[in-house]
Amino acid sequence: MHEDIYAVYKGEKLIVIGTEKEICRKLHWTRSTFKWEAYPSIMAKHGAMKNRLCLVKLENDPIGEVEELLIHETEKGVRYYARSDCTFKKISRNGSAHISKPWKHNEVYETKICCKPINASRLLAKAFVKYDLQDDEVVIVDGELKLENMKIVKKSDFAAKVAPRASAHRTKTIGYFEDGKLVKTYPSSRKAAADLYCSYQTILDICNHKYKREPLVDVRYI
Repeated sequence: MHEDIYAVYKGEKLIVIGTEKEICRKLHWTRSTFKWEAYPSIMAKHGAMKNRLCLVKLENDPIGEVEELLIHETEKGVRYYARSDCTFKKISRNGSAHISKPWKHNEVYETKICCKPINASRLLAKAFVKYDLQDDEVVIVDGELKLENMKIVKKSDFAAKVAPRASAHRTKTIGYFEDGKLVKTYPSSRKAAADLYCSYQTILDICNHKYKREPLVDVRYI
């Protein structure tokens, strides 16, 4: 259900933005106060009543065109929303809103909730694609991060598809080089990672030429 979005200003300073319920909770207003404050907002738009709070309905606010679902609220009142355009919105204690796009890390889209990285595609799928998403189900994004590109499959089916590729990486022998000379060999990326004090994903990325920075070690498939 669509809810109108409002902004509360004091002069030209934005105080808070949100729905009627969110604004009433933040400013400790009753619904009667909310409706009363809405009346003089027309005057405020033209520069009148600069020293009092005024309420303005955001008629063309793009935020209102996107479906949102509250996914987490902290004890201090910071709220996190998943949005149907596959972005996330954070509303701070002071009412300021910040919208962010997920990023890709090791082929997985992530976002941050309370400063912790979280699987973004799974949060979005549970909010808008399949509300009863189970622990034994995996969200696959085919291409760009959009709701219509999401597929829900069983973990067992997903594992069956990726196992051949994963086993191919594991069975390849990895060589460790110093000054261009082969020094040691490893039967798998995990064995190489344990000996060279880095993650096995780093080993795979270097061997597959996907490591974007200067390689920590010189390792190659042999």
